[in-house]
Amino acid sequence: MRTRTLLAAAALSLGGLLSGPAFGQADADPYRAFVTWYQQQSADSGRPDPDAMAAKIMEMAEGIDFAGMSFESLRPWTQLTRFAPDLATRVDTRLEVLAKEDSVDGARVAIMRLSQARPGSPEEMASMVATVMDHPKFNEALAAGELGNVLSALGRLPGEAVAAMPERIRGLADLIDGEMSPAQIMSLRGLAEMMQTHKDVLGADFFATTRTRIADRMRKATTELADAGDERTLERMKDALAYVDGAFMRGELLEHPAPPVTFDWWSGEETMDSLADLKGRVVVLDFWATWCGPCIASIPNIKKLVEHYEGYPVTVVGVTSLQGRHYPQGGDPIDCTGDPQKEYGLMPEFMQQMGMTWPVAFSTQNVFNPDFAVRGIPHVAIIDAEGVVRFRGMHPASPMAEKTQKIDMLLAEAGLPHPAPISAELDAAGGE
Repeated sequence: MRTRTLLAAAALSLGGLLSGPAFGQADADPYRAFVTWYQQQSADSGRPDPDAMAAKIMEMAEGIDFAGMSFESLRPWTQLTRFAPDLATRVDTRLEVLAKEDSVDGARVAIMRLSQARPGSPEEMASMVATVMDHPKFNEALAAGELGNVLSALGRLPGEAVAAMPERIRGLADLIDGEMSPAQIMSLRGLAEMMQTHKDVLGADFFATTRTRIADRMRKATTELADAGDERTLERMKDALAYVDGAFMRGELLEHPAPPVTFDWWSGEETMDSLADLKGRVVVLDFWATWCGPCIASIPNIKKLVEHYEGYPVTVVGVTSLQGRHYPQGGDPIDCTGDPQKEYGLMPEFMQQMGMTWPVAFSTQNVFNPDFAVRGIPHVAIIDAEGVVRFRGMHPASPMAEKTQKIDMLLAEAGLPHPAPISAELDAAGGE
Protein backbone atom coordinates (compact mmCIF):
# COMPACT_ATOMS: atom_id res chain seq x y z
CA MET A 1 0.00 0.00 0.00
CA ARG A 2 2.83 2.42 0.89
CA THR A 3 4.61 1.76 -2.43
CA ARG A 4 1.42 2.45 -4.38
CA THR A 5 0.87 5.67 -2.43
CA LEU A 6 4.41 6.83 -3.20
CA LEU A 7 3.92 6.01 -6.87
CA ALA A 8 0.68 7.99 -6.95
CA ALA A 9 2.43 10.97 -5.42
CA ALA A 10 5.22 10.65 -7.96
CA ALA A 11 2.68 10.56 -10.78
CA LEU A 12 1.24 13.88 -9.64
CA SER A 13 4.71 15.42 -9.86
CA LEU A 14 5.31 14.34 -13.45
CA GLY A 15 4.30 17.68 -14.92
CA GLY A 16 6.98 19.47 -12.89
CA LEU A 17 9.67 17.09 -14.06
CA LEU A 18 9.06 17.93 -17.71
CA SER A 19 10.99 21.17 -17.28
CA GLY A 20 13.86 19.67 -15.25
CA PRO A 21 17.35 20.67 -16.35
CA ALA A 22 18.47 17.13 -17.16
CA PHE A 23 15.86 16.64 -19.82
CA GLY A 24 16.94 19.21 -22.34
CA GLN A 25 19.95 17.02 -23.14
CA ALA A 26 20.33 14.78 -26.15
CA ASP A 27 20.89 11.67 -24.02
CA ALA A 28 17.56 12.07 -22.22
CA ASP A 29 15.74 9.74 -24.66
CA PRO A 30 14.45 7.25 -22.05
CA TYR A 31 12.72 9.98 -20.14
CA ARG A 32 11.35 11.65 -23.25
CA ALA A 33 10.10 8.29 -24.52
CA PHE A 34 8.27 7.80 -21.24
CA VAL A 35 6.79 11.30 -21.33
CA THR A 36 5.59 10.76 -24.91
CA TRP A 37 3.92 7.50 -23.88
CA TYR A 38 2.40 9.11 -20.78
CA GLN A 39 0.95 12.01 -22.76
CA GLN A 40 -0.45 9.70 -25.45
CA GLN A 41 -2.06 7.42 -22.89
CA SER A 42 -3.55 10.40 -21.08
CA ALA A 43 -5.06 11.70 -24.32
CA ASP A 44 -6.41 8.29 -25.42
CA SER A 45 -7.73 6.73 -22.24
CA GLY A 46 -6.97 8.98 -19.28
CA ARG A 47 -3.98 9.34 -17.02
CA PRO A 48 -2.18 5.99 -16.53
CA ASP A 49 -2.29 4.60 -13.02
CA PRO A 50 0.95 4.10 -11.05
CA ASP A 51 1.09 0.36 -11.81
CA ALA A 52 0.83 0.98 -15.55
CA MET A 53 3.55 3.64 -15.37
CA ALA A 54 5.89 1.33 -13.47
CA ALA A 55 5.23 -1.51 -15.92
CA LYS A 56 6.00 0.72 -18.92
CA ILE A 57 9.30 1.88 -17.43
CA MET A 58 10.38 -1.68 -16.61
CA GLU A 59 9.52 -2.66 -20.19
CA MET A 60 11.75 0.17 -21.44
CA ALA A 61 14.56 -0.95 -19.13
CA GLU A 62 14.39 -4.59 -20.22
CA GLY A 63 17.72 -5.67 -21.68
CA ILE A 64 19.48 -2.41 -20.72
CA ASP A 65 22.97 -2.93 -19.28
CA PHE A 66 23.38 -0.21 -16.67
CA ALA A 67 26.75 -1.59 -15.53
CA GLY A 68 28.75 0.27 -18.18
CA MET A 69 26.78 3.52 -18.33
CA SER A 70 28.33 6.93 -17.85
CA PHE A 71 26.88 9.42 -15.41
CA GLU A 72 25.27 11.51 -18.15
CA SER A 73 23.71 8.46 -19.83
CA LEU A 74 22.41 7.20 -16.52
CA ARG A 75 21.01 10.53 -15.37
CA PRO A 76 17.59 10.33 -17.13
CA TRP A 77 17.04 6.84 -15.75
CA THR A 78 17.50 8.17 -12.22
CA GLN A 79 14.46 10.39 -12.78
CA LEU A 80 12.36 7.36 -13.73
CA THR A 81 13.17 5.39 -10.60
CA ARG A 82 10.60 7.38 -8.64
CA PHE A 83 7.89 5.95 -10.91
CA ALA A 84 9.35 2.43 -10.91
CA PRO A 85 10.94 1.48 -7.59
CA ASP A 86 12.02 -1.90 -9.00
CA LEU A 87 14.35 0.01 -11.30
CA ALA A 88 15.99 1.83 -8.39
CA THR A 89 18.17 -1.09 -7.29
CA ARG A 90 19.61 -1.62 -10.77
CA VAL A 91 20.32 2.07 -11.26
CA ASP A 92 21.70 2.65 -7.78
CA THR A 93 24.09 -0.27 -8.12
CA ARG A 94 25.79 1.58 -10.97
CA LEU A 95 25.58 4.93 -9.17
CA GLU A 96 27.33 3.44 -6.16
CA VAL A 97 30.26 2.40 -8.38
CA LEU A 98 30.43 5.78 -10.11
CA ALA A 99 30.32 7.63 -6.79
CA LYS A 100 33.63 6.06 -5.80
CA GLU A 101 35.46 7.44 -8.83
CA ASP A 102 38.04 10.13 -8.07
CA SER A 103 36.44 12.64 -10.42
CA VAL A 104 34.05 15.55 -10.37
CA ASP A 105 31.36 13.34 -11.89
CA GLY A 106 32.03 10.81 -9.13
CA ALA A 107 31.37 13.49 -6.53
CA ARG A 108 28.27 14.65 -8.38
CA VAL A 109 26.92 11.10 -8.37
CA ALA A 110 27.59 10.82 -4.64
CA ILE A 111 25.68 14.04 -4.09
CA MET A 112 22.83 12.79 -6.27
CA ARG A 113 22.56 9.59 -4.23
CA LEU A 114 22.49 11.66 -1.06
CA SER A 115 19.77 13.97 -2.37
CA GLN A 116 17.60 11.00 -3.38
CA ALA A 117 18.15 9.00 -0.20
CA ARG A 118 15.18 8.41 2.03
CA PRO A 119 15.88 9.38 5.63
CA GLY A 120 17.21 6.46 7.65
CA SER A 121 18.50 6.56 11.19
CA PRO A 122 20.41 9.73 12.19
CA GLU A 123 23.60 7.66 12.28
CA GLU A 124 23.03 6.33 8.74
CA MET A 125 22.30 9.79 7.39
CA ALA A 126 25.32 11.29 9.14
CA SER A 127 27.54 8.54 7.72
CA MET A 128 26.21 9.11 4.20
CA VAL A 129 26.77 12.87 4.45
CA ALA A 130 30.29 12.34 5.78
CA THR A 131 31.09 10.01 2.87
CA VAL A 132 29.93 12.61 0.37
CA MET A 133 31.75 15.51 2.02
CA ASP A 134 34.94 13.46 2.23
CA HIS A 135 34.93 12.81 -1.52
CA PRO A 136 38.19 14.24 -2.93
CA LYS A 137 36.31 16.22 -5.58
CA PHE A 138 33.50 17.44 -3.31
CA ASN A 139 34.37 21.15 -3.51
CA GLU A 140 34.81 20.96 -7.28
CA ALA A 141 31.40 19.33 -7.61
CA LEU A 142 29.89 22.18 -5.63
CA ALA A 143 31.55 24.64 -8.00
CA ALA A 144 30.05 22.64 -10.90
CA GLY A 145 26.57 23.43 -9.65
CA GLU A 146 25.74 20.83 -7.00
CA LEU A 147 25.56 23.16 -4.00
CA GLY A 148 21.77 23.38 -4.14
CA ASN A 149 21.43 19.57 -4.10
CA VAL A 150 23.76 19.31 -1.12
CA LEU A 151 21.84 21.93 0.82
CA SER A 152 18.54 20.26 -0.05
CA ALA A 153 19.83 16.97 1.34
CA LEU A 154 21.28 18.59 4.45
CA GLY A 155 18.03 20.44 5.04
CA ARG A 156 16.30 17.09 5.53
CA LEU A 157 18.75 15.94 8.19
CA PRO A 158 17.38 15.44 11.69
CA GLY A 159 19.07 17.38 14.45
CA GLU A 160 20.72 14.22 15.77
CA ALA A 161 22.56 13.70 12.47
CA VAL A 162 23.81 17.30 12.48
CA ALA A 163 24.89 16.89 16.09
CA ALA A 164 27.04 13.95 15.01
CA MET A 165 29.13 16.12 12.67
CA PRO A 166 28.79 19.81 13.56
CA GLU A 167 32.30 20.68 12.37
CA ARG A 168 31.62 19.27 8.90
CA ILE A 169 28.45 21.35 8.63
CA ARG A 170 30.19 24.47 9.93
CA GLY A 171 32.86 23.92 7.30
CA LEU A 172 30.33 24.68 4.57
CA ALA A 173 30.56 28.33 5.62
CA ASP A 174 33.95 28.41 3.87
CA LEU A 175 32.06 28.22 0.57
CA ILE A 176 30.76 31.74 1.04
CA ASP A 177 34.05 33.35 0.06
CA GLY A 178 34.75 31.08 -2.93
CA GLU A 179 34.18 31.69 -6.62
CA MET A 180 30.47 31.33 -7.27
CA SER A 181 27.98 32.08 -10.02
CA PRO A 182 24.95 34.26 -9.23
CA ALA A 183 22.78 31.13 -9.07
CA GLN A 184 25.14 29.54 -6.56
CA ILE A 185 25.20 32.70 -4.46
CA MET A 186 21.40 32.66 -4.39
CA SER A 187 21.50 29.04 -3.25
CA LEU A 188 23.33 30.22 -0.12
CA ARG A 189 19.85 31.07 1.12
CA GLY A 190 19.45 27.34 1.60
CA LEU A 191 22.68 27.23 3.60
CA ALA A 192 21.45 30.01 5.87
CA GLU A 193 18.09 28.30 6.29
CA MET A 194 19.66 24.93 7.11
CA MET A 195 22.02 26.48 9.66
CA GLN A 196 19.16 28.44 11.19
CA THR A 197 17.21 25.22 11.64
CA HIS A 198 20.15 23.64 13.47
CA LYS A 199 21.57 26.71 15.20
CA ASP A 200 21.15 25.10 18.62
CA VAL A 201 23.69 22.46 17.53
CA LEU A 202 25.94 24.68 15.42
CA GLY A 203 25.89 27.60 17.84
CA ALA A 204 23.75 30.73 17.73
CA ASP A 205 26.78 33.01 17.37
CA PHE A 206 28.15 30.91 14.52
CA PHE A 207 24.81 31.06 12.72
CA ALA A 208 24.51 34.82 13.21
CA THR A 209 27.99 35.37 11.79
CA THR A 210 27.35 33.03 8.85
CA ARG A 211 24.02 34.64 8.04
CA THR A 212 25.66 38.08 7.99
CA ARG A 213 28.41 36.82 5.69
CA ILE A 214 25.84 35.35 3.29
CA ALA A 215 23.81 38.57 3.29
CA ASP A 216 26.96 40.61 2.59
CA ARG A 217 27.89 38.30 -0.30
CA MET A 218 24.41 38.70 -1.76
CA ARG A 219 24.55 42.48 -1.37
CA LYS A 220 27.82 42.54 -3.27
CA ALA A 221 26.26 40.39 -5.99
CA THR A 222 23.30 42.78 -6.36
CA THR A 223 25.72 45.62 -7.04
CA GLU A 224 27.56 43.54 -9.64
CA LEU A 225 24.33 42.47 -11.34
CA ALA A 226 23.04 46.04 -11.39
CA ASP A 227 26.28 47.19 -13.01
CA ALA A 228 25.94 44.39 -15.58
CA GLY A 229 22.33 45.33 -16.33
CA ASP A 230 21.03 41.83 -15.61
CA GLU A 231 17.64 42.91 -14.27
CA ARG A 232 16.03 39.48 -14.18
CA THR A 233 18.79 37.86 -12.11
CA LEU A 234 19.06 41.01 -10.02
CA GLU A 235 15.43 40.72 -8.90
CA ARG A 236 15.91 37.09 -7.93
CA MET A 237 19.05 37.99 -5.98
CA LYS A 238 17.16 40.75 -4.18
CA ASP A 239 14.48 38.25 -3.20
CA ALA A 240 17.08 35.86 -1.82
CA LEU A 241 18.77 38.69 0.09
CA ALA A 242 15.45 39.90 1.52
CA TYR A 243 14.80 36.41 2.88
CA VAL A 244 18.26 36.02 4.43
CA ASP A 245 18.04 39.53 5.86
CA GLY A 246 14.41 39.15 6.99
CA ALA A 247 13.19 39.34 10.57
CA PHE A 248 12.81 35.57 10.98
CA MET A 249 16.33 34.78 9.79
CA ARG A 250 17.71 37.56 12.00
CA GLY A 251 15.95 35.99 14.97
CA GLU A 252 13.71 39.03 15.33
CA LEU A 253 10.30 37.63 14.41
CA LEU A 254 8.96 35.21 17.01
CA GLU A 255 8.40 36.89 20.37
CA HIS A 256 9.11 40.27 18.71
CA PRO A 257 6.77 43.01 17.50
CA ALA A 258 5.40 42.11 14.09
CA PRO A 259 7.33 43.54 11.13
CA PRO A 260 5.43 46.23 9.22
CA VAL A 261 2.77 44.86 6.88
CA THR A 262 0.94 47.53 4.92
CA PHE A 263 -2.17 47.10 2.79
CA ASP A 264 -2.87 48.61 -0.63
CA TRP A 265 -6.38 47.14 -0.70
CA TRP A 266 -8.69 45.82 2.02
CA SER A 267 -12.01 44.06 1.45
CA GLY A 268 -13.54 44.73 4.86
CA GLU A 269 -16.12 47.40 5.57
CA GLU A 270 -13.68 49.27 7.82
CA THR A 271 -10.53 49.94 5.83
CA MET A 272 -7.24 48.95 7.43
CA ASP A 273 -4.00 50.46 6.20
CA SER A 274 -1.61 48.22 8.06
CA LEU A 275 -1.28 45.36 10.49
CA ALA A 276 -0.73 47.92 13.25
CA ASP A 277 -4.40 48.98 12.91
CA LEU A 278 -5.44 45.60 14.32
CA LYS A 279 -3.53 45.90 17.59
CA GLY A 280 -5.67 44.94 20.57
CA ARG A 281 -7.01 41.83 18.82
CA VAL A 282 -5.45 38.44 18.17
CA VAL A 283 -4.67 38.38 14.45
CA VAL A 284 -4.39 35.31 12.25
CA LEU A 285 -2.59 35.99 8.98
CA ASP A 286 -3.26 33.50 6.18
CA PHE A 287 -0.78 34.12 3.33
CA TRP A 288 -2.42 32.86 0.12
CA ALA A 289 -3.11 33.51 -3.60
CA THR A 290 -5.89 32.63 -6.07
CA TRP A 291 -3.54 30.42 -8.13
CA CYS A 292 -2.55 28.30 -5.11
CA GLY A 293 -4.47 25.01 -5.08
CA PRO A 294 -3.66 24.11 -1.45
CA CYS A 295 -4.74 27.63 -0.42
CA ILE A 296 -8.11 27.21 -2.09
CA ALA A 297 -8.52 23.74 -0.61
CA SER A 298 -7.91 25.23 2.85
CA ILE A 299 -10.69 27.84 2.60
CA PRO A 300 -13.21 25.59 4.44
CA ASN A 301 -10.71 25.26 7.30
CA ILE A 302 -10.35 29.03 7.55
CA LYS A 303 -14.12 29.44 7.37
CA LYS A 304 -14.56 27.04 10.29
CA LEU A 305 -12.01 28.99 12.33
CA VAL A 306 -13.72 32.32 11.57
CA GLU A 307 -17.12 30.93 12.58
CA HIS A 308 -15.69 29.58 15.84
CA TYR A 309 -14.45 33.05 16.85
CA GLU A 310 -17.42 35.06 15.63
CA GLY A 311 -18.08 37.79 18.19
CA TYR A 312 -14.67 37.41 19.84
CA PRO A 313 -11.64 39.74 19.46
CA VAL A 314 -9.97 37.63 16.77
CA THR A 315 -9.40 38.82 13.22
CA VAL A 316 -8.45 36.47 10.41
CA VAL A 317 -6.92 38.19 7.38
CA GLY A 318 -6.25 36.53 4.05
CA VAL A 319 -3.05 38.25 2.95
CA THR A 320 -2.10 38.18 -0.72
CA SER A 321 -0.23 40.52 -3.06
CA LEU A 322 -0.50 41.57 -6.68
CA GLN A 323 0.27 38.56 -8.88
CA GLY A 324 -0.45 39.99 -12.31
CA ARG A 325 -3.04 37.25 -12.89
CA HIS A 326 -6.30 36.29 -11.23
CA TYR A 327 -7.46 32.69 -11.15
CA PRO A 328 -11.25 32.42 -10.91
CA GLN A 329 -12.70 29.07 -9.95
CA GLY A 330 -13.90 27.18 -13.01
CA GLY A 331 -12.52 29.71 -15.49
CA ASP A 332 -9.38 30.68 -17.34
CA PRO A 333 -6.75 32.92 -15.71
CA ILE A 334 -7.36 36.63 -16.17
CA ASP A 335 -4.38 38.77 -17.10
CA CYS A 336 -4.01 41.75 -14.76
CA THR A 337 -0.45 42.72 -15.64
CA GLY A 338 0.17 46.39 -14.89
CA ASP A 339 -3.44 46.93 -13.76
CA PRO A 340 -3.70 46.65 -9.96
CA GLN A 341 -7.24 48.05 -9.90
CA LYS A 342 -8.42 45.26 -12.18
CA GLU A 343 -6.89 42.62 -9.90
CA TYR A 344 -8.35 44.27 -6.80
CA GLY A 345 -11.74 44.52 -8.47
CA LEU A 346 -11.91 40.79 -9.21
CA MET A 347 -11.40 39.78 -5.58
CA PRO A 348 -14.91 40.54 -4.15
CA GLU A 349 -16.61 38.25 -6.66
CA PHE A 350 -14.04 35.54 -5.95
CA MET A 351 -14.63 35.88 -2.21
CA GLN A 352 -18.38 35.62 -2.65
CA GLN A 353 -17.99 32.60 -4.91
CA MET A 354 -15.78 30.86 -2.34
CA GLY A 355 -17.84 31.88 0.71
CA MET A 356 -14.98 33.88 2.23
CA THR A 357 -16.50 35.95 5.04
CA TRP A 358 -13.22 37.26 6.47
CA PRO A 359 -11.27 40.23 5.11
CA VAL A 360 -8.77 39.80 2.30
CA ALA A 361 -5.91 42.27 1.95
CA PHE A 362 -3.41 42.95 -0.79
CA SER A 363 -0.17 43.75 1.02
CA THR A 364 2.48 46.10 -0.29
CA GLN A 365 4.95 43.36 0.62
CA ASN A 366 5.13 40.17 -1.46
CA VAL A 367 2.85 37.35 -0.31
CA PHE A 368 6.10 35.38 0.05
CA ASN A 369 6.91 37.74 2.87
CA PRO A 370 10.63 37.51 3.70
CA ASP A 371 10.21 38.84 7.25
CA PHE A 372 7.82 35.99 8.07
CA ALA A 373 10.01 33.56 6.06
CA VAL A 374 7.11 32.56 3.82
CA ARG A 375 8.70 30.11 1.38
CA GLY A 376 5.45 28.41 0.41
CA ILE A 377 1.74 29.11 0.72
CA PRO A 378 -0.61 28.69 2.45
CA HIS A 379 1.29 29.87 5.49
CA VAL A 380 -0.33 30.97 8.74
CA ALA A 381 1.13 33.29 11.38
CA ILE A 382 -0.57 34.33 14.63
CA ILE A 383 0.00 37.68 16.35
CA ASP A 384 -1.07 38.45 19.90
CA ALA A 385 -3.11 41.44 21.09
CA GLU A 386 0.08 43.40 21.80
CA GLY A 387 1.21 43.03 18.19
CA VAL A 388 3.87 40.40 18.93
CA VAL A 389 4.37 37.46 16.56
CA ARG A 390 3.87 34.27 18.53
CA PHE A 391 3.51 31.57 15.86
CA ARG A 392 4.38 31.11 12.18
CA GLY A 393 4.76 28.38 9.59
CA MET A 394 1.38 26.83 10.37
CA HIS A 395 -0.96 25.31 7.79
CA PRO A 396 -4.62 26.36 7.79
CA ALA A 397 -5.62 22.71 7.43
CA SER A 398 -3.88 21.71 10.67
CA PRO A 399 -6.23 20.30 13.36
CA MET A 400 -8.79 22.81 14.60
CA ALA A 401 -7.95 22.11 18.25
CA GLU A 402 -4.27 22.80 17.58
CA LYS A 403 -5.08 26.24 16.19
CA THR A 404 -7.71 27.21 18.75
CA GLN A 405 -5.53 26.22 21.70
CA LYS A 406 -2.93 28.71 20.55
CA ILE A 407 -5.45 31.48 19.90
CA ASP A 408 -7.31 30.86 23.17
CA MET A 409 -4.01 31.04 25.07
CA LEU A 410 -3.26 34.45 23.54
CA LEU A 411 -6.77 35.72 24.33
CA ALA A 412 -6.43 34.57 27.93
CA GLU A 413 -3.01 36.24 28.28
CA ALA A 414 -4.57 39.52 27.17
CA GLY A 415 -7.56 39.13 29.49
CA LEU A 416 -9.89 38.86 26.51
CA PRO A 417 -12.88 36.51 26.24
CA HIS A 418 -12.65 33.29 24.29
CA PRO A 419 -15.12 30.54 23.38
CA ALA A 420 -15.27 27.14 25.03
CA PRO A 421 -12.16 25.14 24.12
CA ILE A 422 -12.25 22.43 21.48
CA SER A 423 -10.91 19.09 22.63
CA ALA A 424 -8.59 17.19 20.32
CA GLU A 425 -10.88 14.16 20.59
CA LEU A 426 -13.97 16.11 19.55
CA ASP A 427 -12.01 17.79 16.78
CA ALA A 428 -10.90 14.41 15.42
CA ALA A 429 -14.51 13.28 15.43
CA GLY A 430 -15.45 16.27 13.28
CA GLY A 431 -17.42 18.17 15.91
CA GLU A 432 -16.92 21.12 18.23
